[in-house]
Amino acid sequence: MISNSLSNVVIYLTLAFFLIIGIVLVKGGKMSKDQFLTARSSQSWKALGINFYVAGIGSWILFTLPTTAAYYGIYGLIAYVIACVVPLIVLIFIGPAIRKKCPNGVTITEFIKERYGRLCHAFVGIMVVFYMSITYISELTALGSTMTATYGLNSIIPICMTALVTTVYTAYGGLPTSMLTDKIQGWAIILLIVIVSASIFNYVNIDSNTIESSGLLQPTRIAIESFYVLTVAITGANLFHQGYWQRVYSSKSNKDLIIGLLVASVLILITFSILGFSGIIAIWGNLCCSNEAEYNNVFFSLTLPQKGWINVIVLILVVSLVCSCTDTLQIGLTATIVNDVFDNKIHVNYARLCVVILTIPIVFLASKNADIMRLFLIADLYSTIVAVVVMIAFIDRFKKYKTITQSKDSKQELSLKKDKSDSKEDIGIVIDSKNENINKTYAINGEERKFYINGYDCVIGMVVGIISIAIFGWIFHKDFYEGLALLLLPSGMSVEGESLGAFLAAPLGTLFGIFVSAGIRTLVNGSLRKD
Repeated sequence: MISNSLSNVVIYLTLAFFLIIGIVLVKGGKMSKDQFLTARSSQSWKALGINFYVAGIGSWILFTLPTTAAYYGIYGLIAYVIACVVPLIVLIFIGPAIRKKCPNGVTITEFIKERYGRLCHAFVGIMVVFYMSITYISELTALGSTMTATYGLNSIIPICMTALVTTVYTAYGGLPTSMLTDKIQGWAIILLIVIVSASIFNYVNIDSNTIESSGLLQPTRIAIESFYVLTVAITGANLFHQGYWQRVYSSKSNKDLIIGLLVASVLILITFSILGFSGIIAIWGNLCCSNEAEYNNVFFSLTLPQKGWINVIVLILVVSLVCSCTDTLQIGLTATIVNDVFDNKIHVNYARLCVVILTIPIVFLASKNADIMRLFLIADLYSTIVAVVVMIAFIDRFKKYKTITQSKDSKQELSLKKDKSDSKEDIGIVIDSKNENINKTYAINGEERKFYINGYDCVIGMVVGIISIAIFGWIFHKDFYEGLALLLLPSGMSVEGESLGAFLAAPLGTLFGIFVSAGIRTLVNGSLRKD
């Protein structure tokens, strides 16, 4: 254990270091708005690997990973680690597709706007802001919990100072500053995790009798359910983590993007497994857990009894994790508001102001010390609803018009080709017989489909998805008010079948609502045409 005065010195020196790095090494005052929000096409796979890794972590990994392992055992831990890697694998496939479909974009919501229109775009934007705000609150809450429960400090001051420092350098340098500090923070985090983990495994004496009696190597129903719940929850949520999409657009090429995502996946797989297993080690070493509070701080039960220097390293690790996460969230939220709320029509200085304004209510809410795991689950639950909309947007069959590819050769004569599904139909192809070298191709709208999905269908589907959660809760608990309460997941993942049902009801209800809306509209339009 270290003294309060030493703890404060370590915190503020670490924050000062990141503040200096963030301001001195980036020329933020001369940036365009596009540079501020995207750092477009500027990053190699080496930079992207560590940046994608840092974008997916925060101080929450010191709480949720060990706690999950201590509660649900090795199967729960495996489920959590896999769930954290899957979103990056998904981005390997859809990242290049988004760059192609929306090359001048900044966030995933711009793809939604292009596909479904302004109404659905605004609705999805609200959901994205909600998710990222909850994540931001969770991160600062985790910092406050660490300062209070572990180091005996007043949590308000560290929360405010951390938010202030990241706000200053992010408002100054935007995404380039965030990515620069993330590189430094990322490698520092990996080094610190290695040092702390080595110290933990060297310090703990495992009781061989406890290994069997703990039951942590045996599967439980909740642990098995978590393979689906956590994978769907985290994948759906990370699709709307704008920090990821800003990095997608910052990559120099699709090759750099894919390699960077693979590097980040490996780093997450290794470090998350090590950190999570510390929760099991704590149980086997009889260092934890006799009550709920000890479960929530299981990682620190392994570090606090050790020598002072290891706790200094842990404190630096916590501050680094919080800074890396909060600056990513700040610039991601700013990009969402600038592009989705103001339709990308405000000056870059107002974008900087957004960073500052957003932080104030989030710091206030973080001081309330809510349940971190529950906050994440709530955000993840509603992200699965929006994820359905994005997945459908990729399916060309549900577009209003069939796609025709228009190609232009060197003599500016046109060659029209329908997509493969309509290749047998005669649509009047004109080809220059002397020169068939095609220089440019682009898509235009063809024949209108009878059945298609539009933005109104998606909005109705999302509303139905939310209602479906409450309906499932009503059926599950046989009580209407408990069904409504499930919208905020009051029990987290602790009740068998409850969270699984909620995470099934949300996307399936959304899918049902979308297709019912589209079907009714198709029938009505068909009747009107006949009349």
